[in-house]
Amino acid sequence: MRNRNFPSGETAPDGNEQERLGNASRKPQRITITVSHYVHEALVEESLTQGRSLSNLASFWLEQQAELARRRSS
Repeated sequence: MRNRNFPSGETAPDGNEQERLGNASRKPQRITITVSHYVHEALVEESLTQGRSLSNLASFWLEQQAELARRRSS
């Protein structure tokens, strides 16, 4: 499996994947997703209402869901 944190696909020098992934997750990561028309429209309407970018709102919504999932698993 290629490591996305190193362009060459190398692993961390000590081979500790968890440590490598932990370090990488401390900085913002860019992803690309496809959403339904309904979700897109809801994001656009809410972003206009709140006066924030579509990207910023989508990130906020994802962070909220990630936090809920973390709390459920605790």
